[in-house]
Amino acid sequence: MSMSEEVFAPKVDVEKLAHDLFLGIKPKLQVTIHLSTHSKDVYYAAARDVIKNITDYARRGVDSDDLIQYLANEGLYVYDALKRVWSNLSEEQKKEVIDLLISEIAEYGLTNLFASIVGEFWSRWVSVSHSEEYRKMAKEKRDRILKAAKDYLNGKISFFDMAVEIAKALWPETEYFIELMKEEKEGIKDPFKYFKLRNQVGKAVEPFLRNYFTGVELASYISDNKLRKLVRKYLINDMSKFIL
Repeated sequence: MSMSEEVFAPKVDVEKLAHDLFLGIKPKLQVTIHLSTHSKDVYYAAARDVIKNITDYARRGVDSDDLIQYLANEGLYVYDALKRVWSNLSEEQKKEVIDLLISEIAEYGLTNLFASIVGEFWSRWVSVSHSEEYRKMAKEKRDRILKAAKDYLNGKISFFDMAVEIAKALWPETEYFIELMKEEKEGIKDPFKYFKLRNQVGKAVEPFLRNYFTGVELASYISDNKLRKLVRKYLINDMSKFIL
């Protein structure tokens, strides 16, 4: 865009554009998740996929027709309208829109991840009447989650380590799943060990843990300040409300 074009080009509210694009993506994201998993508790898994698509298209250039077409298809804009708006942005503004959009998608996904943790704890350990021994176990799990969240906020552990501690508190199979992820990351050298670990995790739990740790990855797209607010709201304030 030339200097004269910049002077006379209509001004675009970058934050509003990013938010409008997010609002368009949000319902389609929910439908995609519902059809593919039959669960509303894994918004965070599909959020990562949408972010990957946006990032892949953006690597071809912020003026890539493929990027504009994807954002138009997923958002509230028709292609021609978005292309006109996009042409009025500088390269830095386009990058800012993409960064803001990705951050908002990630925050939405991670919010649902934290909400699902609270919901899982409520449905499994709080909502029904159990024996004194069961309530004692529930209290231990709640306190373990609270400790992990507080240790993260106090800088004692990383966000990922906090997520692992929470998963271990809720699902004992997590220990095997962590080993399973390590095997996959390093390359499966021992197929027997790999399939043994998968059996120890279990077919019912493995898909949920994969979605859970996919959701944990969204933290890398969110500012530390927003991340800490989410942890405090859901993993401290909401979990503290459970009287056991």
